[in-house]
Amino acid sequence: NPNAALIAAEHAFVVYKLMATLFGAKYVEVPDPGFIHDLDAMAAAITDETRLVFIANPNNPTGTFVDEEAIDRFMAKVPDHVVVVFDEAYFEFFKEAPDTLKYVREGKNVCVLRTFSKAYGLAGLRIGYGIASESVAAILQTLPLLMTLISFIFLGEKVGIHRILAVTIGFAGVLLIIRPGVDSFDVFSLYAVLAVIGMAMRDLGSRLSPNSISASLLALYGAMTFVVIGLGMMWFEGAKVPSLEAAGYLLAMILLASSGSYYTTKAVRLGEMSVISPLRYTRLLFGMMVGVFILHEEVDHYMLFGSAIVVLAGLYVWFREQRHQKISS
Repeated sequence: NPNAALIAAEHAFVVYKLMATLFGAKYVEVPDPGFIHDLDAMAAAITDETRLVFIANPNNPTGTFVDEEAIDRFMAKVPDHVVVVFDEAYFEFFKEAPDTLKYVREGKNVCVLRTFSKAYGLAGLRIGYGIASESVAAILQTLPLLMTLISFIFLGEKVGIHRILAVTIGFAGVLLIIRPGVDSFDVFSLYAVLAVIGMAMRDLGSRLSPNSISASLLALYGAMTFVVIGLGMMWFEGAKVPSLEAAGYLLAMILLASSGSYYTTKAVRLGEMSVISPLRYTRLLFGMMVGVFILHEEVDHYMLFGSAIVVLAGLYVWFREQRHQKISS
């Protein structure tokens, strides 16, 4: 939509302007006296055409920030059709950080972006995350459905009614766990669809790679690319040495993520995607286990019931494939 507008501060992160230009949107720069976001002026700049407002807090590259009182005053003026994106890449450097996650909990059109690459010196890995509505999380879980469709269209796999049912029922279990609400959904949640497509293309690329390139070699190529880019970015941004405890967590994360990437690539290349897809839902279960046993969060009966459905869908596909292998042998 060429009439859609994106608002940001005059001296905010340059990528906001580049992104608006890339998508053909209007870019509205609001003056920021003293290099500090003027949230009152940004609120006044909102029109019916405004779709996104970016607030970098702390701001990159000026290092200035706005406090929670100013943010609360700004959010009270934001209309429902506008999505506010809080870019908090340097969140860990706050002495007293404003609570922007409360707006996500309240179901407002807010997305909070954070990263491990700054405070933890992981520029080479570029590991970031976004916190938004349940609807976005639900959309991201459609990846197994898309992978099943891709395996049928591009790879010529036989996708029978049993595999389709397993993936669909597994997705129903995910919806029970997440329970996205209509009130929290907005059209910008569909950007999550692009993320799903990207992950699907990654798996498809792994599958179509020549057999002469092993799964471990593919993982190595990816890691080498990240290292080269990371060294270049660390040259300009600098690096911070993490504490011993943080280093332990980071090492465990790197080892687990690397092994997970390797075995995922191996599974995609050796097995049928339509068989693997239902098993992808189990990552939600591991996430819930971390929440319960490490973060001490509570689960309700919807989560337990949804988890049971996800597990049964995966087990059904696994047992059925084992049975078919025995019959064929």
